[in-house]
Amino acid sequence: MMHLAAHHRLKIILSAFIGASVSACATDISLNEKPLPESSYIASPSPSLPAPKEKNTATHSVISFDVWLQALIAEAERKGISKQSIELARPYLNINEKIRDFDQQQPEFTQTFWTYLDKRTSELRVQAGRLQQFTHHALLTKIEQDYGVPSEILVSFWGLETNYGTYLGDFSTLEALTTLAYDPRRSDFFRKELLAALQIIELGNVTAKEMRGSWAGAIGQMQFMPTVYLKHATDADGDNKVNLWRSTADALASAARYLKSAGWVAHQPWLQEVILPNHFDYALADGKNEFSTTQLQQLGILPRSGNWLSSDGGMVTLLLPAGYEGPAFATWSNFKVIKRWNNSNNYALSVGILAHRLSNNTEPKLNIPKQVRPWSRQFIVQLQETLTRAGFSTEGTDGWFGARSIQALRNFQKANNLPADGYPNAKTLELLNLTP
Repeated sequence: MMHLAAHHRLKIILSAFIGASVSACATDISLNEKPLPESSYIASPSPSLPAPKEKNTATHSVISFDVWLQALIAEAERKGISKQSIELARPYLNINEKIRDFDQQQPEFTQTFWTYLDKRTSELRVQAGRLQQFTHHALLTKIEQDYGVPSEILVSFWGLETNYGTYLGDFSTLEALTTLAYDPRRSDFFRKELLAALQIIELGNVTAKEMRGSWAGAIGQMQFMPTVYLKHATDADGDNKVNLWRSTADALASAARYLKSAGWVAHQPWLQEVILPNHFDYALADGKNEFSTTQLQQLGILPRSGNWLSSDGGMVTLLLPAGYEGPAFATWSNFKVIKRWNNSNNYALSVGILAHRLSNNTEPKLNIPKQVRPWSRQFIVQLQETLTRAGFSTEGTDGWFGARSIQALRNFQKANNLPADGYPNAKTLELLNLTP
């Protein structure tokens, strides 16, 4: 049993996080599919969901909600959902204008690596995570034995998703998914999730009233989308029910099961900070080119400190999340597994770095610059427009600094004999005559 003093300390630390928004959510991308590019996901709290389509091509866009709902109910019945479950769910199958507002608003700012990391790997979050590891040591040990996923990784996801279960979201999941499924921009995705949510209610593990979560339909302590719940949720506490809201055991074991199915390799690292040599071709650090650690050494790349975390022949990629002037990371295949949860380098790096902190690994030693601030969306739009006019198309000016914009910027830098890191550093912006 946890000592009273430690328990009191845990309550104080966790209370500091209450009120923060749910960070992200796990969606079920087929392992045979390539994850969507980072720029095609929407912003917090659900960056792993598909982006709204610019053009309205949905066939139900002119159908009244009542007609649409009747068709949905008929489909649910065809899928084996009982009339009783549908009747219990019916009061929540409504449109919520507040959810529409959340979904359609465009955030003013876009997080950089430093601003994103600063908010998610604070000392308070680290201390709270270590207390959770202490509290659930036996459970986490068993989960690692069963699935091969270490405790620091699971607790890191838990911390980023819901602040260790302290904030799960307070929207009706059925209402949220109904609203988003009726909206024509991503109707197919959310209709599938809504039907899955009805199937969860049919299973009897949670009532329609109890099913609450983020405005985007993510549920439970690990913010699973309903289709992920159906495929990966597991009963770990032995009560013959699967409840990802109230049961920490069920939530953490389900997350480990998800990660294992996504390809998690036991006893393999996920990232390590490295030092790049002078005159390095930064275009190689694109997160796609693969190297063995032997090849990295031949290129003059060495760990920031100590030895390689793994030298078993596994291939790694290189990342420069803050450009060539910032830290450089070697990432193993487990890093790609983290990105299957949320296809964002910033998110995956935050999970990996927080996990290092939770395991008392002092590397990487990152000093977050003072007075860092996010980029404005207006700045990103100007950057995209300027690059496109210069002949380096970003394939749109959506205000998201994603894979296409990075590649266009990298091409511009190459053409102008600048370090081709794909990052809008001071020298690059000076040449483009832009100010962030």
